[in-house]
Amino acid sequence: MTSAPRGRACCIALAFLLVTCARPQAAKNPQTYRISGVVVNATNDRPLSQAHVMVSDSTGGAKPREMTTGADGKFVFEGVTAGAWTLTAERKSYGRQSYGQHAGIGAASSIMTGPDGVSENLRFRMEVPAAISGKVTDERGEPIAAAGLELAVELPGTGNQVLVRKMALTDDQGEYRLWELPPVPCYLLAIVPHPSPGAPGESTGFAPQYYRDTTDPRTATAIALKPGEEFHADFVMRRAQGVSVTLQGDSGIQGGNSAEMLALLGSGPRGSEVTSAAVVPGQGRTIYNVLPGRYKLVVGDLASTFATSRWIDVGTEDMTVKLPFSNPPDVTAKVKVVDGETSALGDATMRLHLPADAGNNTRPVPADGTVRFPAMAAGLYRITLHAPDLYLKSVTARNAKVTGGMVELPESGAVQLDIVASGDGGRINGKVRAGGKPLSGASVVLAPRKDSPDPDDYRGYISDSDGTFSYTAIRPGEYVLFAVDDWRINYTDPAAIRSYLAAGKVVKVEARQALEVAIEVSRP
Repeated sequence: MTSAPRGRACCIALAFLLVTCARPQAAKNPQTYRISGVVVNATNDRPLSQAHVMVSDSTGGAKPREMTTGADGKFVFEGVTAGAWTLTAERKSYGRQSYGQHAGIGAASSIMTGPDGVSENLRFRMEVPAAISGKVTDERGEPIAAAGLELAVELPGTGNQVLVRKMALTDDQGEYRLWELPPVPCYLLAIVPHPSPGAPGESTGFAPQYYRDTTDPRTATAIALKPGEEFHADFVMRRAQGVSVTLQGDSGIQGGNSAEMLALLGSGPRGSEVTSAAVVPGQGRTIYNVLPGRYKLVVGDLASTFATSRWIDVGTEDMTVKLPFSNPPDVTAKVKVVDGETSALGDATMRLHLPADAGNNTRPVPADGTVRFPAMAAGLYRITLHAPDLYLKSVTARNAKVTGGMVELPESGAVQLDIVASGDGGRINGKVRAGGKPLSGASVVLAPRKDSPDPDDYRGYISDSDGTFSYTAIRPGEYVLFAVDDWRINYTDPAAIRSYLAAGKVVKVEARQALEVAIEVSRP
């Protein structure tokens, strides 16, 4: 067979090359991994069937995937890409919990997939929630319907703050039940928000009462709930003569009175705020049977985060409070970014809150950095800026006092906060081990080497499935880094962590520097 002429051969070769190059190349499939394990009862370590397990990308980029466990409690998710994943499970009588989340509260561990990740043969330990039930009666044993029960929980790792986490009302038999409660110390308060019929000449109101049999929050008994426990707590309410507090005027809520909720907050256990009385939309604007004392009157909008508040002193006569409040401490905060881009404020939020505030004064930070908090009650508030790449460098104020990341708002007058946020923070990435193996769910603490009055200088992290932890936007300086296998540690209290500091690792954080650190679990 004769060969093709050289020119033709070149054309054929060139045509073949062009066709080959023009063909779409098959996309390389990314390496995938598995997330697998078993859901167990944390008390007896037995597998849990009928647990609804869901895994989702921590960045929100992938569609969540879900499945329900069988009798063996096992779950498996195939074809998962490398990264950080959130693993949750929900089951009847257990509620919804996240992997590595202790007592159903606080931070959780991410599931890390990848060449060095730990994502298989996981043991998802679901805490068995507790419950509290009982009956509320008057002195004659008659049941009180629609009495309010308020549960204040002691939150570990936050200075042991006490915050209200759950509420319930009694039924027509005066009975109540609070369920899916975290097995942590808590306090229980009963209030009767509406007048109750009594004998001729008898008071129609009742004094708020704490468990166990006291009206004084300082002598309230802490209930140490255990996993799976059904705690019984009855209340015998005592009649007391109070006064009425009526609101008059426009609160400024956009939805009008249809969305307006009124609450009187009083002092609770351990400096917390509890509800002494409340009026929901549609029940008018009068709060009845208020006992003498000092309260924070909160006018809130159920349709938004708007709220206005002020301290009031209640005496022995009915009183009327006029809205809007006269010359309240309106707060304007101006955030300025240094050593970084203003765009870092893109998804930032700012919060002013009391150490045990029952409210939630959180606002987004607009492009110009000006945040407004209208009509705040006087008090000592913590200033928190949530921005991944920024830390608070300094705060100054006009018409208020700033100390250690806290601002003390006056009884009246406009307050100007000038906040400097810096983008030159450092970063620490690391891994915690125990006995040479990665430890998931450890409390990793980053504390300043010298005691600081600013709680934001103390950072905590629950280690991920492969023992990793990460801190961003760290103020340059010297710190001590340590890890403990105790999720209840109060890491914001210098006295509580002092015994761990000597065994911790001293790290010096430079501006914009990234450190890689490996640590072992510390012992006091």
